[in-house]
Amino acid sequence: VMVLPDRCSHHRREVDMCQVQKLLKDSVPSTKFEFVMASPPIPDNFGSDLYFDAVFPPEGPKAQKSVRRDLNTGLTATLRLCAIQSPSILFGIGQGATIALAMALPRVVEAALAISYVQPEEAKELRPAWFAIKAICAIRPASTKVSNWKLLEEAVPGLTASPVKGEPRPPQCIIKSEHA
Repeated sequence: VMVLPDRCSHHRREVDMCQVQKLLKDSVPSTKFEFVMASPPIPDNFGSDLYFDAVFPPEGPKAQKSVRRDLNTGLTATLRLCAIQSPSILFGIGQGATIALAMALPRVVEAALAISYVQPEEAKELRPAWFAIKAICAIRPASTKVSNWKLLEEAVPGLTASPVKGEPRPPQCIIKSEHA
């Protein structure tokens, strides 16, 4: 199980990791899980990391470009980490939950890899890592502290696109959502 954290302190990440471990242990007591904490790709000025940087102003073309860039960076970094760690479950919290849910959308992931200049040789290595993901769980998906789902939707229209017939998508579950 790879846990994609929210933007928070290292202590809070440890608490979140313990809660995820307990949740899965209580839900499926007969299964033994191995956990690894993902590291978001964008450093902040407070000694932590994040997936989405704050956007000012919080709407408009510049905000959309910033959110789209951060999502693409987060997806590419997460898939590269998946190629190393080989998780079968992604469990995201807050910002990590948004990245985890987007990982279930093959066209969004494919676009992120293309925009991030992933070469065909590397893409061949990343493909099995994506197909190895069997389930995605999300708690409180968010982009920034004051999350704006409309901005995220406008920045990445593929997030709400219906699946194409035969398109593989891992099952997704949102445990708690603060978006309407």
